[in-house]
Amino acid sequence: MNNYTECHLCFINYDKNRKRRPRAFPCGHSSCTSCITSLLEQGTEGHLTCPTCRVQHASPKATHFSINHDLAGLIQQVRRLEEQQQQASEITGNQKAPNPVDAAIKELLDLFVSLHFKLSTMTAQIEQAKSNTSQAKHQSLKNQLGEMMADNNEAIRKKAEAEAKYQGLLDESHTIASHLAAVANQLENSVSGREKRAILNVAYSQIREMKRWMKRSEETVASDTTATFSNTVLKSTHNRIKRMAENSGDGEGSACGGGGASGQVYCSQVTALLERVQHSLKRLATCSFMLTPENLRTMNAGMRQLLEEHKVFGLYKDSKVRCWSSLTLENGWLHLYRLQCHPPPYQSYTIQMAHYLCAPPSSQLVFLDLAWHGRVQGRVYIHLEMRLPLAKQFLMLCSGQQGPSYAGTSLLCVNKRNSLGEYVKGGDYNNNDGTGGASLLPHLQAKYRPSSAPGAVWGPFRFEDPRVAQFAITTTVPRGNLERVFGSVEWGMGVVRAAVNAMKKHTVTVRECGVVIRP
Repeated sequence: MNNYTECHLCFINYDKNRKRRPRAFPCGHSSCTSCITSLLEQGTEGHLTCPTCRVQHASPKATHFSINHDLAGLIQQVRRLEEQQQQASEITGNQKAPNPVDAAIKELLDLFVSLHFKLSTMTAQIEQAKSNTSQAKHQSLKNQLGEMMADNNEAIRKKAEAEAKYQGLLDESHTIASHLAAVANQLENSVSGREKRAILNVAYSQIREMKRWMKRSEETVASDTTATFSNTVLKSTHNRIKRMAENSGDGEGSACGGGGASGQVYCSQVTALLERVQHSLKRLATCSFMLTPENLRTMNAGMRQLLEEHKVFGLYKDSKVRCWSSLTLENGWLHLYRLQCHPPPYQSYTIQMAHYLCAPPSSQLVFLDLAWHGRVQGRVYIHLEMRLPLAKQFLMLCSGQQGPSYAGTSLLCVNKRNSLGEYVKGGDYNNNDGTGGASLLPHLQAKYRPSSAPGAVWGPFRFEDPRVAQFAITTTVPRGNLERVFGSVEWGMGVVRAAVNAMKKHTVTVRECGVVIRP
């Protein structure tokens, strides 16, 4: 029979001494204060393993575990009985064999101590299992999911109502447009003055109807709060799901803590559910409204406002890549910044850019933002002859449509400084040290026009060179004609010359780049 009156590690009896008092672990087993201190010193900082069942417990020091008062009290009772028997034996001088009744009583006391110890251990385990079966956390999670579902259902209902309202306005607009077209056709084919006057009356009536429709449409759009409500619900749902996910990852005592295998299965199910909801909300958050090239060509007041508020994004996609970029209106020109793989914000407006980038006109305008002293100092606009392969490659590296771009690269060096034919080189998008700049196109040979004008943009390396994507810009008149010229600086030659001077002491970088879109 195990002796529960002594520590199972040092085999020394428990007593009232501060270092020998029994202390209970959360798992129900006990050890003396001295052994617990040794276990903490030998184990991982702040943790120890129960020597009986090998369960880990977190504790900064031994006194963190409470004294097992029940066990200590029983041990004291056993000790007192033993002392009383010893005293009685000394008084009577009885040296005979122990009384069988006394031996039976001692054995029963030892058994009682053992059973009590096992009872306290099992009680602790039952209480822990009971806490893991509590429905409070499940009910709280259910309530939160219900509230989020109710909010999102309300947002869906509002969006459906707004969509029906807008669809009604669109249907009215199509009807009015068809009536106006019919009236215009009748006016062109009318013969007599009476017919013309009758048709004019109909036309004026249709115009009045169109004005009433315009007023209703403006009031509907101005009073629509669906987008604001939807954004609020989405943001609130995101935050609540994030908090729920963090809470579900807590340790002991959380909704997913304890409970053995069933608790772990429930935890994985809840985590998977939250991940699915977050993924769905992420997809919803990236939804946007599609525009057409016609919207850019007409450029009405509404379209201009969207561009000024930076709500329009260019979308480029093919079989390998899908990327977006901001489309802005600057100085009356549409600027498409380099494309990146980050989706646009929720409820933005997107327009397909493949038409402008894959089949550009015979000439194209691109831009480079040059920076030194930690900020952009100016913009350089470059005119490209799109019949030339080097120009097409330069366009790809300004737009980023294939992935690489000139953004973040440095201007590498200045050749022939302060003399005829001075030029600056840049464009190493691979290594940014002059050793890279691989071609993006398989064939670059073509009939390039020679040029001897300052501001010429040309390829400083032969077509077979692994650095052929680098470019050069002349700042002074060259001594002879330049080869492989594919463009020229349209505006910003002063910025290029200022960059050449700054390169004496500072690094000049291409902070941003992009393409000027011509609708």
